[in-house]
This record gives sequence, C-alpha cells and structure tokens, in this order.
Amino acid sequence: MSNTIALYPLSNFTFSTKEAQPEEDPSVSARLQRLQNNYEDFGMRRTVEGVLVVHDHGHPHILMLQIANAFFKLPGDYLKPGEDEVDGLKRRLDERLAPPTDSRQFNSSHGVDNDWEIGDCLAQWWRPNFETFMYPFIPAHITKPKECKKLFLVQMPERKVLAVPKNMKLLAIPLFELYDNAARYGPQLSAIPHLLSRYKQLYDEQGFVIIPSLIPADSFRDLTAAAERAINRTRSGTWSQRRTVGRQFPPFDDDHPDSWGVQHIMHPDLAEPSFAQWYTSNSLIAVAKDLLICEEEELQMELFNMLINPLSHEFALRWHRDDIRESANETEERDALSMWQHGVGLIRDE
Repeated sequence: MSNTIALYPLSNFTFSTKEAQPEEDPSVSARLQRLQNNYEDFGMRRTVEGVLVVHDHGHPHILMLQIANAFFKLPGDYLKPGEDEVDGLKRRLDERLAPPTDSRQFNSSHGVDNDWEIGDCLAQWWRPNFETFMYPFIPAHITKPKECKKLFLVQMPERKVLAVPKNMKLLAIPLFELYDNAARYGPQLSAIPHLLSRYKQLYDEQGFVIIPSLIPADSFRDLTAAAERAINRTRSGTWSQRRTVGRQFPPFDDDHPDSWGVQHIMHPDLAEPSFAQWYTSNSLIAVAKDLLICEEEELQMELFNMLINPLSHEFALRWHRDDIRESANETEERDALSMWQHGVGLIRDE
C-alpha cells in the first residue's frame, strides 16, 4: 500500500467527447431484475470503480460521471465472470473515458499516458439482496450476497486525454462538497473523503511518505544527470559545500577526503537549476500543501541537501535533527520537537 498519491491540476487534462453510451436498463427496477437474472446464471456480481483524484486550487477533486443530469457515479462497471479485478477495471475505464482508437487523441497523444495505474482498494460495498441498498459490510444474516463493489484508487498521470460519452458529463467534485452529503451523492460517494484521509493519517503517524511516480520521467532524467555532476564535483573538490565523514553535525572537517553529503544544491554557483525547478514544482508543492493542510504562501523553504555514499568509509546516520544539538538528552529533544519552527533553536550549544 502506497502512503500517498501525486495530485495533478485539473487544467493538465484534456477533455473531449465520444459516442453516447446508453444505460443498459431503462429503470432501477429493470437493473435489479437483470442483476437477479445474472445471479442465477453466474453467481454474485463483481463490480469495480475507479476513484480518480486531481486537484484544483490546491484542493482534491474526484472525477465523476453525471448521467442525465440526475445521478452521479464513478467510472467503472461490473466484471466478466472470472475476470481479474485490475484488468477489468482498466477495461472499464477505457470503455468510459479512453479516446476512440481511431481518434487523433489516441493515435497522437504527444506523450499523454494512455494506460491506467490502479492503486489500493479503498472500500468494498456489499448488496445483500436484489435491492438498491448496499453496505460496507456483509450483514450477519446474509450468507450469499448478490453483489460486491470495490472502489480502487487510480493514480492519474501528469497529463491525460479523457473522452466522455456524449450522454454523460464528467465533473470534478471537491472533497468538501462530497463530505457528509449523502443526501445528494449517496453513502458510497459521500464516504470518499473518509477513505482518502488515511493517506494523510499515515503521514501524521509515521512522519514521512513514499510517493510513487511523483517525479515525471523527463524531470527524473534531468535530476539524475544533475546529481551525478554535483557528486563528481564534490568528490573532486571543486564543490566545497559538503558533509564529511567523521561528523554528523556541523562544523564539518574540510580536510577529510571522504564525503557523505552535498550541501546547498540549489546554490546558483553549483549551476544545476534542475534541483530548484523540482523543489518549487507544482506537483511537489501540491503534495506538501495537502499533507500540511496549508496554503502555498504559508510554506517555508527547508534545507535541500543530497546524501551520497562515502567512497572509502562505512558511515551511517543516527536519528537526528540538524537544529537540535548532538548532545541533547531525551527531555531536551522532546521539548524542542514540541515547539513550532524556530523554537528548536533555543536549545543550541552555547
């Protein structure tokens, strides 16, 4: 399970239309009757839907389909008998939102990702009977539920073309609109803010997050090349801002030949603009804002250094904070960590 996801702005995505996709059933009663017929032939129906998350003005939004200006649903649908859940969800997402294979957007996507990255299963909803009610659990007296619906998180790429059937609308619904709004969106959709909150909870509990695919491929190549050049300059001695083996905290020994870190990698004298471009990128700032629950103007720039392997020494960092002195006892560390921002400087060495 990944700890968080990368959110890209809604403006990054291109929207077009394609042929209408009429609903299979003219009414709710007809849909439930078809469910009963299929159950008799194939057993419990398995349904998969995708939770597609983007952001607009720094706030997460969920992409939802609106049908006939009446009701909302997530993209997805029921699976074929025996079909794999992930493969089936990708197929259903393509049916609903992928450009037609003969369209210009499909054949000439200009780098737009045409695949779907399926993430965690966020929730399971169960239909105990041939009725409209579904529950996030199987009632104790039910031994043969009629349908199981799973909601999967879908990691959106940085850019993508989405083609919407002409008889539907694709809307970006903010989390604050969904929250506690079962009257408009129903219990399944209004629960999504709760389902997504666990990513923030993991950050609060563990103090760090792992964000897969946050760095776009072209930026990753530039950053890798810049890192190699900065490391070579540090080891050759042409870049003196480094952290040397033998000390975990400043001041460092300039005479020591081996290094475990490159400092000030955004300094203009290093002449590697890729670091600053990434550090101030919209995708990174969006994640920081979501995790810290703040606005961009409230963010402060922190150290941006690079750890490297020493060439000829074994060296491991102990747990530390640069702004808490190395000899601080546990009480002093706790006192410092409980103070906001610059308060930690109060326990520095005399």
